[in-house]
Amino acid sequence: MSNIANGPSQGLPHLPYLDGWRAVAVIGVLLDHYLASRFINPGRFGVEMFFVLSGLLMADILFVRQMVLPKFFGRRIARVYPALFAFLSAMAVAGGAGLWPADWQHLLSASTFTYNYYVLVAGRTAFLDHIWSLCVEEHTYVILAAIAAISRRSQVTGGILCLSLAALAWSDGAIRTLLGGGYYDVYWRTDVRAASILMAAGVYLLFRSRKVPSWAPIALGVTAVLFNFELVPDPLKYGVGSVLLALALVYVGQAHAAFLRLLGSKPLVIVGMLSFSLYLWQQPFAQFPGIAGRLLGLGAAIALSVLSYFVVERPARRYINSQLERLGSASVLRPVDV
Repeated sequence: MSNIANGPSQGLPHLPYLDGWRAVAVIGVLLDHYLASRFINPGRFGVEMFFVLSGLLMADILFVRQMVLPKFFGRRIARVYPALFAFLSAMAVAGGAGLWPADWQHLLSASTFTYNYYVLVAGRTAFLDHIWSLCVEEHTYVILAAIAAISRRSQVTGGILCLSLAALAWSDGAIRTLLGGGYYDVYWRTDVRAASILMAAGVYLLFRSRKVPSWAPIALGVTAVLFNFELVPDPLKYGVGSVLLALALVYVGQAHAAFLRLLGSKPLVIVGMLSFSLYLWQQPFAQFPGIAGRLLGLGAAIALSVLSYFVVERPARRYINSQLERLGSASVLRPVDV
């Protein structure tokens, strides 16, 4: 059975059920934005699924594979910026044509990953609101890279540092909530929401080698869902709930084979493959009025996502990554020239 818990000398292979995890996450976002939801917010839970997955993958890349930091940041740029630039360019053109009210200040903050703080003073714009989560991820990658640089010789030290910073970020959020802060004012901030990514990274580094029963990952995931009901206070939701979700992900490779086959099924893998482009393009079309308008918008978002993935995201990522590999090889062969 395939397992996320690889030994320290192994890199994390491509696992179809992780694409399935991405698919479930983005489907949650779509359900929230295009259909009414009650009792639980599937969009926020979907974002949390993305966050814990980011934490696990970045921990594997930085602490287990020990990728050099220039290559790490180059690959992050290749993963995010081409598709994001294409999306923001389209929003700028649409805004200029009067279709969507996206002013240049919001677009600039989105392109520089400062949107989640800019909106605290300038106000939100519904057509770009989803960019807040990308800001949190990119900021936290810098933090993780710094931790990796400090603790490259010890994954245990890295894990402890990740969990310690996660505890500080969680405390920040809990205090701000107790002082009367609402979800958007508190949990869009990187100094608060980085806790989700950091705790997933720490849990992965410290606990990934443990064996659990095949039912445990599913039980952990179901319990995490229960902690995400609307009535649960945000500090518990993004504290206990996020730890449970991170543990479910770390151990999902040990789940029953039938569950892994379902999560790694071809339809979910395809949706997971398109998840980043889907996440980018779904937001503006979800603002269409009425059920018919939203259904039409969802179709347009899916079509543009497919186009973006095959025309922009995948070829740009492959090209940039190939150039990074060439530069890496050149630095080994001709160190004097670097």
